[in-house]
Amino acid sequence: MRSYGQYCGLARSLEVVGDRWNLLIVRQLLIAPARYRDLIDGLPGIATNLLADRLRDLEATGVIERRLTGAGSVVEYVLTPWGAELRTPIESLIRWSTPLMVRGPGGDSFRPEWLALAVPALLDTRVKVRAAATVGLEIGGPPLRLRVRGRPARRRRPRRHRPRRPRLPSRARRGRPHSR
Repeated sequence: MRSYGQYCGLARSLEVVGDRWNLLIVRQLLIAPARYRDLIDGLPGIATNLLADRLRDLEATGVIERRLTGAGSVVEYVLTPWGAELRTPIESLIRWSTPLMVRGPGGDSFRPEWLALAVPALLDTRVKVRAAATVGLEIGGPPLRLRVRGRPARRRRPRRHRPRRPRLPSRARRGRPHSR
């Protein structure tokens, strides 16, 4: 892992997740835990040796961990709780990228499952959903169903009833005795 040599939160964060492909690996694991082959399929263009290096680095820094699946012989990669905290900055980057997406995909690869992270991130700031909702998308394959998490309704605090203070004549308020 390279270091910027700067005592700065952004620099230290970029030392962990700033290498090419790291945040895209995290994107895939935010969608679901994945096996090595699933990551290769979900990250078109990444070389297998580079994926292995990035997974090793992310594991060494505590962003991801390996675990054995139910069968006990297959390794699956998952985000640690600390790694899962990257959801918020990744969703912010997705929203920030909106002007970059206007030109369309051109020759870029696209996977419908990427929308599982993008759609809720984009709706989060634009649609006020009180309850969870399901969004269905059809993109040339089987329909993709996304569950958009709701927000709890904001409770209004009841107004406190404060007893009124008796009003004193204006002279008494200024410290002068009241005269008749």
